[in-house]
Amino acid sequence: MQEERLAEFLKRYHSGESNAATSRVLECVFSIKGIEVRQMVNRLRRKLGLQNDIQTVYKVGYRLNSAN
Repeated sequence: MQEERLAEFLKRYHSGESNAATSRVLECVFSIKGIEVRQMVNRLRRKLGLQNDIQTVYKVGYRLNSAN
């Protein structure tokens, strides 16, 4: 599913303190709109239990917590 692709994308390219993926990048990579990015991130957090692992970076986008 697309949520798993998002988790892998964040894990591979956007983990750590300074590597946030912008919402625009996620829109382009996954061919979806901004609201769909937010919905997909929220589904991923609930479905895979990543509530504390996927961080929202204010006015930037998302990143995977560097502890993973």
